[in-house]
Amino acid sequence: MKKDSNKKYFGTSSQKELLKLYAKYVNSPKVRLFKGFGLGVIPGERKGVKISTLEGAKPTEPPMDLYNCHSCGGVYNLGHGNPKIVQVLKDALDSGLDIGDHLLLSEWRALLGKKLADLMPPGITKTTFGVSGGEAVDSAIKFSRAHTKRKKCISAIGGFHGHTGFALAAGDPSFREKFLWTNPDFKQILFGDVESLKKNISDDVACVILETIPASAGVLIAQEGYFSEVRRLCDEHDVMMIIDEVQTGLGRTGHFWAIYGGLYEHEKVIPDFIVLGKGMSAGIYPISSCSYKPFIENAVFKDDPFIHISTT
Repeated sequence: MKKDSNKKYFGTSSQKELLKLYAKYVNSPKVRLFKGFGLGVIPGERKGVKISTLEGAKPTEPPMDLYNCHSCGGVYNLGHGNPKIVQVLKDALDSGLDIGDHLLLSEWRALLGKKLADLMPPGITKTTFGVSGGEAVDSAIKFSRAHTKRKKCISAIGGFHGHTGFALAAGDPSFREKFLWTNPDFKQILFGDVESLKKNISDDVACVILETIPASAGVLIAQEGYFSEVRRLCDEHDVMMIIDEVQTGLGRTGHFWAIYGGLYEHEKVIPDFIVLGKGMSAGIYPISSCSYKPFIENAVFKDDPFIHISTT
């Protein structure tokens, strides 16, 4: 069958109609908010750092070119529609590749797992995959509980780790209070304040989870020695150290990891877990990962290899 080279994916409906549909079927407050900003527009074609709108904010105005300086929190770390990434996905789809069966073993998970192990700080060699950063954070907290046989989790005030169960509980109250999601096993400390952690960490804590640069808290950077002290205190109390590099990993700070060899390279801290998401596929395919040290595996999977799976 001959391919239609003129097939159109953007602009098949008018912007006015799409705004009505979005408000009616998706999120009307969001439409009102963007209209109030003068950005009541629908993105069309995206390429590199540029997003072209279907039409202008007003019927008399031409389409706009927006420049994505946020990169969707690091999702588009290689730009919109990176041709090399797009081609890899096209080749995979043309070969008949699908997501596989979670009950069976996978060539692609094995190869990607090895690739991640080669890139991780020394000793972090196991990976469980998911489809969002929140899901990967959930995995890290679940696995920490399974290994330590403890429930409590410490995170930073103002931090953000996702919109799912444990990830939401570990985030700032502003993200969870509306959903009545309070959990006495989740405590929060001041980011960058060693004394705050000392007052809260104890032998009944399962894990400490921190972002290397908490964006939602104001793009904070810890003073030299902070993460080394976090590692020392976690070791002292046999607590798992989880580093959330969903926004900072994969080169966003100029090095592959912010925690090791990157922003905090003078410390070379090796956590027990590193969580990734967003930019893992440069916005082309939803994927995340929870990578961890191998001694954690038996506590999770030894008795039941299917105790934690992702079907997509």
